[in-house]
Amino acid sequence: SEARDSASQAATTIIQPASPATGRGLVQRILISSTAGLLLALIGGAVIILARARGDARLRRRDDLTDAVGTPVLASVASRPQDSVAGWSALLETSVADPVEQWAFRQALKALAARRSPEPAGAPDRRPGGLRPDGDRTSHPAAMTVLSLAGDERGVAVGPQLAAFAASRGIVTRLVLATGREHAPSLWAACGADRGAGARSHLDLVVVDSQPSAGRDDAAARPDAGVPRLDHLRSAELTVVVAVVDPARPQLVGVPVTPVTVLAVAPGVATRVQLARLALGVEDGDRHLDAVIVADPDPSDTTTGRQTLVRRVRQAPLPVRLTGPSSAAVPGTVRKGRR
Repeated sequence: SEARDSASQAATTIIQPASPATGRGLVQRILISSTAGLLLALIGGAVIILARARGDARLRRRDDLTDAVGTPVLASVASRPQDSVAGWSALLETSVADPVEQWAFRQALKALAARRSPEPAGAPDRRPGGLRPDGDRTSHPAAMTVLSLAGDERGVAVGPQLAAFAASRGIVTRLVLATGREHAPSLWAACGADRGAGARSHLDLVVVDSQPSAGRDDAAARPDAGVPRLDHLRSAELTVVVAVVDPARPQLVGVPVTPVTVLAVAPGVATRVQLARLALGVEDGDRHLDAVIVADPDPSDTTTGRQTLVRRVRQAPLPVRLTGPSSAAVPGTVRKGRR
């Protein structure tokens, strides 16, 4: 046996010594795998988001909202939707708008004042620039309807906010909830509840909610059928009628007719088809959609919606100077000629 072992050792030759193991450790493998998986997840999520964004037909830009209904955007306001009866009661009775909201609502009411109905004799001067006895310069129409779509909580809040703002300015305001109880039950409950001692003296809350009954024929569902009369109520300087309609089947049956009709809508809520359907319902009800108020516009939206598509196409582009500002536009500059 010793002879065999010595013979095998003599036949064995070491070509190169073995090198130590240099593979990645467990921690490195876990980090690399996690990073690769995170990158793949981000790429996949971005692809899904882009695909959904391209397939989403809801309108988000103010110019797109204007083009859908053919009516310019009058104002953009920050909405304060509420989800409880107590929240709506506090908004209507005690809330005070901040300066930005006050300026937006004042400009909207002033622009709509041109379409107002004649005021009774002896009413305070509401012309733009005219002063009330208390020094308020807020001009407004005599009555207006604020339409919003079911499911658009931010748009629904615009009408009550507008009424609360007007009442806070000392304007005798009547807020009428015409239709849409099933879409905003907490708002209807807040307006139908008994008002406490701290209620605003310049604000009246009226709930009529005249819904068309099931099974009515088309003749009975005419625009003026079931329209409540508000003449028996206390005379108001401004009447704000709130109507929340179904975007799939907008109906204005039972909604009091006012000289001004405004659409309050938030970006990313309605499609072009839904807004066109609403505009048709307004026209079929012998009304005219006068303006659009956008609730909580997208911060990335650089459009204004002030002009319709037809006016934007007709408007000539402004000249652009590539060599700097014109000297004629800078006061005190003298253009020197070449010597």
